[in-house]
Amino acid sequence: MKKTKSTFTVSVVIPVYNSEKTVIREIKHVLGILLSKKIDFEILISDDQSTDTSYSLLYNHFRQNRNIKLFKQKKNIGISKNIHFLYSNAAKQYTLLYSIDGDWNYHDISKLIDTAKQGMYDIVIGKRKNKNGYTFFRRCITISYNILPRILYRTNTIDAGSIKIFRTSVYKSLILTSTSIFFEAEFIIRALKKSCSMTSVKVRYSKQKRKSQRSVNISMVIDSLKDVLRIMFSL
Repeated sequence: MKKTKSTFTVSVVIPVYNSEKTVIREIKHVLGILLSKKIDFEILISDDQSTDTSYSLLYNHFRQNRNIKLFKQKKNIGISKNIHFLYSNAAKQYTLLYSIDGDWNYHDISKLIDTAKQGMYDIVIGKRKNKNGYTFFRRCITISYNILPRILYRTNTIDAGSIKIFRTSVYKSLILTSTSIFFEAEFIIRALKKSCSMTSVKVRYSKQKRKSQRSVNISMVIDSLKDVLRIMFSL
């Protein structure tokens, strides 16, 4: 009796907001990488009511591509809910979060996939070498993402806000309570508490200057800190 080879399938999820200058170029890069891997994949893209031409560009270029599913939110729901939406709709064995704003190197998608596939890890985090160009508020979010979990939960989230790949079943088995962008860190914390395996790979990151982008502000920092404290009492 012949042994059947285990298949590796991946849903690449991409949240979009006002990325008209980079969206088509980056999606084509992502497609190229996935096709070269010769694996079963889908790309899920959710536009969060962009005020520029991002969605129309996506629709015109990719509406007939069977590997790409396009979504447009009826109203602006924010980055955390948009990512939640994509994670919930992922149908493949693994889910890979990627950003097409031009800050990331698309070749690192291959690195994430190879590490998850070869090691059969539940979670693989892309660890950034540097975070140049971060604002004060963005650095505050980074602290709540990565430093406070070490202190409060004795958990190393490595680089929770980075690109990553993980088993889709792990995400769907967890009940996450965060309403802020801290939910990415909560996901890792709860997964590790369930003894899921995790590793990291180095990824390249270079913050680009953009006029039209989401900005991290004091209210986002406060909401994240509230979630940090709320989760501390639920673990």
